[in-house]
Amino acid sequence: NVEATHAAAVNYAGGFAGRMEEGSITDCYATGDVTSNGHRYGGFVGFQNNNTTISRCYATGNVTGTDGSSTWGGGFVGQSDGPASMISSCYSTGDVYANLSNSQRIGGFAGQVINLFDSYATGNVTAYYGTGGLVGLAGLGSGQENAQIVRCYATGQVSGWVRPVAGLLAYNYASRVTVVDCFWDTETSGTPIGIDYNNTGGATGKTTAEMMTESTFTDAGWDFDNVWVKPGKVTSEYPGYPVLAWQIDLSAGDFNKDGAVNVDDLLVMANEWLSETY
Repeated sequence: NVEATHAAAVNYAGGFAGRMEEGSITDCYATGDVTSNGHRYGGFVGFQNNNTTISRCYATGNVTGTDGSSTWGGGFVGQSDGPASMISSCYSTGDVYANLSNSQRIGGFAGQVINLFDSYATGNVTAYYGTGGLVGLAGLGSGQENAQIVRCYATGQVSGWVRPVAGLLAYNYASRVTVVDCFWDTETSGTPIGIDYNNTGGATGKTTAEMMTESTFTDAGWDFDNVWVKPGKVTSEYPGYPVLAWQIDLSAGDFNKDGAVNVDDLLVMANEWLSETY
């Protein structure tokens, strides 16, 4: 567990790294809880700066911001900044709680993010202002006019004392962020709002049953051959919602790539054999 507290606020706290200035992190994880009385704190990385990438990583610890005016807290990353920073194929499952006095820019996955692809968050989020099931704020800062959130989803309950509060993205700063083919669970999140401030589209609310239906995502062009595993038929460890392909050791017999080997795979193999494509 990570606890960054001091008489004066301590910034940059993360379960794996407090601050990332350059380079890339791949195939790593953090499982400890993170507690901070400062700014920029996350379950995996507290602060990700420009020209950095994070891929195929995850965080499962709970994240807590104790200072009343804390900003940029997230289940995976506190703040991802700079136009060349990117996160892809990552997830977080821990709950995020920020002191309710005046905390803001708090998200189930990220407090702030620039470029986020094929990722998800399932933890509950509680903060005072700017609270998002996936991201609290996106697009703030110079050079961030082309920020993107693509093929992501959030399922956690979202609680905020003051709007903006949203199931996916609380605040799209100056409408700079392009949100593409993203979803949030309207039932588990407790809100019908996907993007509360400057909603330019790209976020679709679905019921829990719909979030566990393959066509919800295939209709939006999600890649279940290489990036994701289909919802509903994954292992007991990952029930229901889609998960990332690298999370599951797919068997050689799993022809339909749903995380299980059964008669459905036999049918796929037979159809491919008959069509001479297998």
